[in-house]
Amino acid sequence: AQINTNGFRIIYPTELGSEAQRMAATLDHIVQAVSKSLNKKPRKISIILQNQTVVSNGFVQLAPRRSEFNTLPPQSQDFQDWLNSLAIHELRHVVQIDKLSGKLKAPLFEELALAIFGISLPAWFFEGDAVGIETTLSHAGRGRLPEWEQIFRTNTLSSKNYSYSKNYLGSMKDRTPGYYQLGYFMTTKLRRDYGSGILDSIMSRMATFPLRPYNLSNSMKKFTGLGSRTLHDNTVSELRQLWQHQASLTGAINYPALNTRKNNTPSEYLFPVRLEDGSLLSLKHSFVHTPALVRIDSSNTEHTVLQIGYQTEPNFRFAAGKAVWDELRLDNRFHKRSFSVINIYDLKSKSFKQLSQKSRMFSPAISADGSKIAVVNADMAGKFSLVELDAENGEIIREYKIPDGLNLQTPSYNEDGTKIICAVTGKDGTGLMEFNTSNSESKIILPFQRQQISRPVYADQLILFRAHYNGISNIYSISPDQSIAQITSSAYGANNPSYDNNKQTVLFNIEQINGYDIAQIDLKNNSAIPIQEIKNNFIDYASPLVVQESNAKVLDSVPEKVYAQQSYNETGKLFYFHSLSPTLNENELTDELNIGFKLKSNNLLNTLS
Repeated sequence: AQINTNGFRIIYPTELGSEAQRMAATLDHIVQAVSKSLNKKPRKISIILQNQTVVSNGFVQLAPRRSEFNTLPPQSQDFQDWLNSLAIHELRHVVQIDKLSGKLKAPLFEELALAIFGISLPAWFFEGDAVGIETTLSHAGRGRLPEWEQIFRTNTLSSKNYSYSKNYLGSMKDRTPGYYQLGYFMTTKLRRDYGSGILDSIMSRMATFPLRPYNLSNSMKKFTGLGSRTLHDNTVSELRQLWQHQASLTGAINYPALNTRKNNTPSEYLFPVRLEDGSLLSLKHSFVHTPALVRIDSSNTEHTVLQIGYQTEPNFRFAAGKAVWDELRLDNRFHKRSFSVINIYDLKSKSFKQLSQKSRMFSPAISADGSKIAVVNADMAGKFSLVELDAENGEIIREYKIPDGLNLQTPSYNEDGTKIICAVTGKDGTGLMEFNTSNSESKIILPFQRQQISRPVYADQLILFRAHYNGISNIYSISPDQSIAQITSSAYGANNPSYDNNKQTVLFNIEQINGYDIAQIDLKNNSAIPIQEIKNNFIDYASPLVVQESNAKVLDSVPEKVYAQQSYNETGKLFYFHSLSPTLNENELTDELNIGFKLKSNNLLNTLS
C-alpha cells in the first residue's frame, strides 16, 4: 500500500499500516527542523518500509531516488522509538543529497548526482552530521550514549594518538572509533566553534563547483581555516581535555582481568559465565578468528568450544551445561528477507541443534534447569512478545503479549524459573519489565527513563543491569524496594553482567584498549554507591547544538493524522528512468568498439532493471 503527502510517498506492506500512518505524520512534522541548519527543503521522496529483514538499518539512495527503513529495531538501541530515530537520521541524508547535488535529477542525472555526493563528502561528514541531528532533535540519539563513544574515549585516554586517516578508514591492527563516531564529533565541533550556519556555508560553496578537487577540505578552509586533518586533530585534542576532566570526577576502580591475552590483537571476551569446574565460558570476537565460544581454564589456557555463525548482534547465554544463542539466516532467493534462528549446544555431549526455522527470535536465555528458553519474538507487523520455547525441540510453550509500541530486549530467568526480566524500550525511554511464568502477568520493575538500560540478570534478591547514570557505562542493581545502586566503577565502561550463585560473585566485561576483558566482583562485600550519591558526568558534546536547533522536543508534538491509503500497484510503476551514462563495449562479432549511451531504469521495489 502507499500513503502520499506533499513531501513523501510511504510504500509499505499492509501489516505496517499503523506504522506507515505514524511515519507519514512524523516525516511531515520534522522535515522543517531536520533541514533548517542546511537551509534546504528536500524534494519529495519515496520511503519504503521493509519488514522482511531482521537486520536493523536504513539508507537513502539515488538511481532510483528512495529511502528504505528496516522497521525491526535492534536489541541494543538508544532509549527512544526506533523508527523516530531512523526518520530523523535518514531524512537528514535526503537533505544533504539535495543540498549538494539536488539540481541533477531523473530521468538523466541521478547516478551522476550520487557519484558527486559520494566523491565530495567523506562518510565521516554525512554520517556524523546525521548522528548530530538525530541527537539534537530528540531526547536520545547515539551522541548521548557513552557506549557508542567508548572505543574513541578509551583510545584517547590511553594515549593512542592515531592519525586522521587511521581513525577514519579503520585498521586491521587496532580498534578505531568508526567514521560515525569520528564524524559526529568533528561535525559537532564545526558547529560548536563556528555557529549553526557553518555546514550550510560549506555545502553551499561545494555545490557551486562540485568537481573542485578536495572540495570539502577546501571549502572548510575557506570558512574556518581548517582542513580535514587539522579539524580532526583539534577535535581529538579538545575531547582529550574534556574526557580527562570527566575521568578525574568518576573515581574509577582498576579491575584485574581474569583472561590472559597472548598478543595485542583486538579481541572481545563477551558475556562471561562460570562453569561448574571453575573455568570461564565466553563468546570471543576477534579480528583474526571466526566468533566462537571459548573456555578459559584455571591455568588461563584458552580452548575453542564451538565456532558459531554470523549474528545481527553478539549474544549468548548459558545454564545447565547448555549454551544458547541466535544467528542470522538469509533467504536463498530474496535478498531483502532474513531470519534470526535459535541454536543450542550441549557442552557435555558436544551436540548442536538449531531449534527454530525461518524465525524472528532474538536474545535467547536458558532457564537454570536447562528445560526452557526465553526469546524475544517480533512479528511482521512489528509487534513484540516474549516467548518460551522447549529447549529440547524448540516448540512454543507460552507467549507473553506486551502493549503495542514497546520493544523487548535481552530476557533472563531467575534461579527457579518463575520470573523473567527484560529490558523494554518505548517512546518514553527504557525500563525493566518482569514476567511471572506461573500466571503470565507482567509489570514494570524500573520505570521508563532516558537511559540505555540493558542486559538485566537476577542476582539473589537483586536485578543487575547496565546503565550510565554516572556518564560511563557501568553495572547497577535494583533491589525489591526499588532502590538503585552502582556496583562497578569502570574507567572506560562495564557491561554484560552474570551472577555466580555458588560464589556470590558477579562476572562482567570491562572495556580495555584491545577490547572487552573479563572481571569479577564479590557482590556481598562490594561497596555499592546509592543512586542519590551519583552525579552524571557525561560529556554532552552536542549540547550547544541543542541550543542552536531550539527544537529538541520536535518528536513530542507530532500531530495525530489519518492519511488516505491507496494500493500500490507495482505493474503500473515498473519503469523509473533515472540516469543516462556513456558505454564503451567491445563488439564480439566485429572486434570493434561500440560507443554510445545507456538509459537506465530501476523500479522502486527493485524488481525490474
